[in-house]
Amino acid sequence: MAGEGRSEVGQETVRALDALLTRAQRAGAVREDIGVIELIALVVGASRAAEHIGSDRAVRARTLQVVFDGLRPPD
Repeated sequence: MAGEGRSEVGQETVRALDALLTRAQRAGAVREDIGVIELIALVVGASRAAEHIGSDRAVRARTLQVVFDGLRPPD
């Protein structure tokens, strides 16, 4: 599992994200081929990217929209 080698809090966070992801996938809001590891990578990557973007809210919003669009299931 993705929580191996993590603190207890880290493992609980992974379990919570996995539960949320599973619910979103069952509801048809998130594509089925995304796992919790990919979700964590996207969240970390978006967070790190936001550090480099700085205070430009428009760029931040467009960047997040790209991430959200990528999580949606294909038509």
